[in-house]
Amino acid sequence: MENRNLGLCRSHTGWLLFGLVLFLQPASALSGQGYSVRLAVANSVKSVQVEGQRLTILDGDVRDVLVKESKKAIKLTADPAGIVLSGYSHRPRSVILWAKSGLKVNGRLLVGEVEVFMKKSGLLVINRLDLERYLTGLLGAEMSASWPIEALKAQAVASRTFAIRRCLDRENHDFDLSTSTLDQVYKGIAREAHSTKKAVSATRGEVLTYGGMPAEALFHSCCGGRTRSAQEVFGNQVAYLSGAKDPYCSGCKSSDWKVRVTLSELKKKLKRRKGWSGPIVRVVKTTSPKGFRATRIIGKSAELVLSNHELRVVLGLDVLLSSEFVFEVEGTNLLFTGRGRGHGVGMCQWGARGMAEKGKDYKAILNKYYTRADLRKLY
Repeated sequence: MENRNLGLCRSHTGWLLFGLVLFLQPASALSGQGYSVRLAVANSVKSVQVEGQRLTILDGDVRDVLVKESKKAIKLTADPAGIVLSGYSHRPRSVILWAKSGLKVNGRLLVGEVEVFMKKSGLLVINRLDLERYLTGLLGAEMSASWPIEALKAQAVASRTFAIRRCLDRENHDFDLSTSTLDQVYKGIAREAHSTKKAVSATRGEVLTYGGMPAEALFHSCCGGRTRSAQEVFGNQVAYLSGAKDPYCSGCKSSDWKVRVTLSELKKKLKRRKGWSGPIVRVVKTTSPKGFRATRIIGKSAELVLSNHELRVVLGLDVLLSSEFVFEVEGTNLLFTGRGRGHGVGMCQWGARGMAEKGKDYKAILNKYYTRADLRKLY
């Protein structure tokens, strides 16, 4: 996860239902509600390949059968006139996909309803999936099915809470969640395992709340020994995301990292993201008004002060691997030295693993990383 946007999963209701469900209704009354998420498994792509046993494709508008029980893979390609199906002349604006025993989209095995839409930017593939089933596949991608069960339970609660929050935030958007680190990593049902199913089942319907609202349950891979506050990284204060020392993530062997970035590369990315023009004269360390680490970039006619997180976004999340770093200027290069993986806010996944290995249960893990948030059963 590398995003922090807020985000009720739709049982086609809205925020009011969340409050009513949480505080007025018995959990048993909603155990079969059927909460679901809309996953963008591909977005703005030129083409996708779909396959599956008895693959059937319907026109998304009129529900006519376009392809019936195909035994071969079919390529869908974006075209201004509509979606091109290899071997077929019809150009629908959207198609519904079905296959016995699951459907593969670009090799990713999916269950649930899958629909492909023609958008201006290309094809958008949406997988509508039961929330709990989504979590069983997600855990194996976000953590590992081999990790301790209490860590997996903690991840299940955090991910369920995150998904519900994101669904609310994007209720009027084309989809609720991407399947990458921008939201939560989901690689299909192939990552499901007995342990992930057990963790999701044991925590079914449990979410973190604060002030009667679903918490912003952020998490990251490895904090490097200290989690960060939301204010330090993102600039906004969140009571239950305060940051603290974390001795439990010591098992993360790839915590320390170094990377060299040229000033010309920095200038190019500043131009793309910040509209920077002209040469970079100096890059110096400074602090933000709140006293956190920041970087001052000085040009001939412009100057920028970026927080560590902002600089990380400019250079790329895959370049600066965390928000915990310092740098030295070496001629025309910047040498970054950092610790951890990810933004560092909320639950450290390696820390959760370490706590579970020390005998802590998932409630203790959640309490450490989301202090002051309440664990409640939504359904």
